[in-house]
Amino acid sequence: MLVGPAIPGYSRPYAQVGWIEWPFSGRNNFYTWTDRYGTQVQPQIWGPLGVPFPLNSYHYYTTLHDVNIPGKFSFYVDGQFWDLKYLDWQPNEAELFGEIDTAASQLGGGYGYPMYANDIAVWYYGTWQRPTLNVSATNWGYAGVFRYGSGSGQTFAIWDQYCVD
Repeated sequence: MLVGPAIPGYSRPYAQVGWIEWPFSGRNNFYTWTDRYGTQVQPQIWGPLGVPFPLNSYHYYTTLHDVNIPGKFSFYVDGQFWDLKYLDWQPNEAELFGEIDTAASQLGGGYGYPMYANDIAVWYYGTWQRPTLNVSATNWGYAGVFRYGSGSGQTFAIWDQYCVD
C-alpha cells in the first residue's frame, strides 16, 4: 500500500492491492484507493485478476506510483497489470498490512499457521530496496504479528490468535 500525507482533519490517502475475504464468502484479489481526503472507493474485484488464489500459494501484489507523472498509480498481481488510476495526491510512505473489520473477522493465517509475506521491497531512488519493517498490532489479544530477519532476508508473519487454520 502506498500512503500520502494527511490533510488536517481528514484520513490519510492510500492506494493498495491485495486479497480480501468478505464475511460468509471466499477470498478475492482486490485493489482500492482514496482521494486526497481519504474517501475510499469500493474495493474492485472483477475480472480474471479478481479470482481468488488457492490456499497455501505464493503471489506478488504491487502498487506503483510514477514519479514522473504525479498521481499516476498502477496495480499489478503476479506482475500482470490490472489497472491504472490518476489520483489527486502523491505518496510519501509504503505500508504492509494485515487487517480485519471487527474482532469477529479473521486475520490471515491461523494460530500456529501464520500467513507469511516475504520478498518485500519498495522502489526508491531507481532501485528495489528492502526496508526494515516496523511491526505492530492494534490488539495483541486477537492478532499475532512478527518480523523475522531484516533487509533482504526479512519475512513478515501474521496470524489470528483464535483460528487454528
